Amino acid sequence: MKIARRRRCQERARRRKMRKTQHELIMLKARDTMLHCQRTARVCIEVQVLNVIRKAERRRQKMELELMEQELLKALGLSENSDEKKIEELPPEKKF
Repeated sequence: MKIARRRRCQERARRRKMRKTQHELIMLKARDTMLHCQRTARVCIEVQVLNVIRKAERRRQKMELELMEQELLKALGLSENSDEKKIEELPPEKKF
Protein backbone atom coordinates (compact mmCIF):
# COMPACT_ATOMS: atom_id res chain seq x y z
CA MET A 1 0.00 0.00 0.00
CA LYS A 2 2.83 2.37 0.78
CA ILE A 3 4.37 1.55 -2.57
CA ALA A 4 1.14 2.36 -4.42
CA ARG A 5 0.80 5.66 -2.56
CA ARG A 6 4.40 6.55 -3.34
CA ARG A 7 3.88 5.70 -7.02
CA ARG A 8 0.75 7.86 -7.14
CA CYS A 9 2.70 10.73 -5.58
CA GLN A 10 5.53 10.22 -8.05
CA GLU A 11 3.05 10.14 -10.94
CA ARG A 12 1.43 13.40 -9.72
CA ALA A 13 4.85 15.01 -9.40
CA ARG A 14 5.81 13.83 -12.89
CA ARG A 15 2.57 15.28 -14.33
CA ARG A 16 3.13 18.60 -12.52
CA LYS A 17 6.65 18.75 -13.89
CA MET A 18 5.39 17.90 -17.37
CA ARG A 19 2.74 20.64 -17.17
CA LYS A 20 5.39 23.09 -16.01
CA THR A 21 7.67 22.07 -18.88
CA GLN A 22 4.83 22.43 -21.40
CA HIS A 23 3.96 25.82 -19.94
CA GLU A 24 7.60 26.91 -20.23
CA LEU A 25 7.69 25.76 -23.86
CA ILE A 26 4.49 27.68 -24.62
CA MET A 27 5.92 30.78 -22.92
CA LEU A 28 9.18 30.47 -24.87
CA LYS A 29 7.30 30.16 -28.16
CA ALA A 30 5.12 33.14 -27.23
CA ARG A 31 8.21 35.17 -26.36
CA ASP A 32 9.90 34.24 -29.66
CA THR A 33 6.76 35.21 -31.56
CA MET A 34 6.56 38.51 -29.69
CA LEU A 35 10.22 39.31 -30.41
CA HIS A 36 9.74 38.45 -34.08
CA CYS A 37 6.68 40.73 -34.25
CA GLN A 38 8.62 43.53 -32.56
CA ARG A 39 11.48 43.20 -35.05
CA THR A 40 9.05 43.20 -37.96
CA ALA A 41 7.27 46.25 -36.55
CA ARG A 42 10.56 48.11 -36.09
CA VAL A 43 11.55 47.40 -39.68
CA CYS A 44 8.15 48.56 -40.95
CA ILE A 45 8.39 51.76 -38.92
CA GLU A 46 11.94 52.41 -40.15
CA VAL A 47 10.84 51.96 -43.76
CA GLN A 48 7.89 54.31 -43.27
CA VAL A 49 10.10 56.94 -41.62
CA LEU A 50 12.62 56.69 -44.46
CA ASN A 51 9.83 57.08 -47.02
CA VAL A 52 8.54 60.19 -45.24
CA ILE A 53 12.06 61.65 -45.10
CA ARG A 54 12.67 60.91 -48.79
CA LYS A 55 9.31 62.40 -49.75
CA ALA A 56 10.08 65.57 -47.77
CA GLU A 57 13.52 65.76 -49.38
CA ARG A 58 12.04 65.44 -52.89
CA ARG A 59 9.45 68.10 -52.06
CA ARG A 60 12.18 70.41 -50.75
CA GLN A 61 14.31 69.89 -53.86
CA LYS A 62 11.31 70.53 -56.10
CA MET A 63 10.56 73.77 -54.26
CA GLU A 64 14.22 74.84 -54.53
CA LEU A 65 14.17 74.17 -58.28
CA GLU A 66 10.97 76.17 -58.67
CA LEU A 67 12.46 79.08 -56.70
CA MET A 68 15.64 79.00 -58.79
CA GLU A 69 13.55 78.91 -61.96
CA GLN A 70 11.53 81.93 -60.79
CA GLU A 71 14.72 83.82 -59.90
CA LEU A 72 16.16 83.01 -63.32
CA LEU A 73 13.00 84.23 -65.03
CA LYS A 74 13.11 87.42 -62.94
CA ALA A 75 16.77 87.93 -63.85
CA LEU A 76 15.90 87.52 -67.52
CA GLY A 77 13.00 89.90 -67.12
CA LEU A 78 10.40 87.29 -67.93
CA SER A 79 7.35 86.35 -65.99
CA GLU A 80 6.42 82.74 -65.33
CA ASN A 81 3.45 83.01 -67.72
CA SER A 82 5.46 84.24 -70.70
CA ASP A 83 5.35 82.43 -74.04
CA GLU A 84 7.70 82.05 -77.00
CA LYS A 85 6.53 85.29 -78.67
CA LYS A 86 7.71 87.35 -75.75
CA ILE A 87 11.13 85.67 -75.80
CA GLU A 88 11.49 86.46 -79.50
CA GLU A 89 10.62 90.13 -78.86
CA LEU A 90 13.46 90.54 -76.38
CA PRO A 91 16.68 92.22 -77.46
CA PRO A 92 19.37 89.78 -78.68
CA GLU A 93 21.43 89.97 -75.45
CA LYS A 94 18.53 88.62 -73.38
CA LYS A 95 17.73 85.64 -75.63
CA PHE A 96 18.86 82.21 -74.55
